[in-house]
Amino acid sequence: MRAGKVQQNVFLLQRKIELGKRMSEVWLEQAIWDLRAAEHSVKIGFNEWSCFQAEQSAEKALKAIIVSTGKKAPPIHKLSALIGIVKKEKREISQQYIDISTLQAFTFIARYPFLLPGEYQAPHNYITEKEAKQCIKEAWKVIELTKNLLKN
Repeated sequence: MRAGKVQQNVFLLQRKIELGKRMSEVWLEQAIWDLRAAEHSVKIGFNEWSCFQAEQSAEKALKAIIVSTGKKAPPIHKLSALIGIVKKEKREISQQYIDISTLQAFTFIARYPFLLPGEYQAPHNYITEKEAKQCIKEAWKVIELTKNLLKN
């Protein structure tokens, strides 16, 4: 009787992991799509929108890693918090530095006016192409990290 319960639990765990793998592929696909949109946005001068799209891309990529372990995607949007969760789930990167400094800085600044002291302009007036391209660069690094972790 006990062996049957163990087998059932193992089966359920395997199904949960398989579902997580499929879900992680969808999260990653959308993350890449969002990042391509960010690249398009910067080409046509929507630098603030590009920063936000790049941040969204990194967020979705990190959630892809989390769901690949069989867990639910947390309702968290702060990249550093998501990285903390990823590092607990994927010990092989627990000591790795993941540079998201520009992405995290522009998470809200790119979306809302009046967040920077002394700035009385809409974000599209002061976020530069250089800053947007840095956001994209950081997001691509998160995507590559995600691809590598999902291979294993």
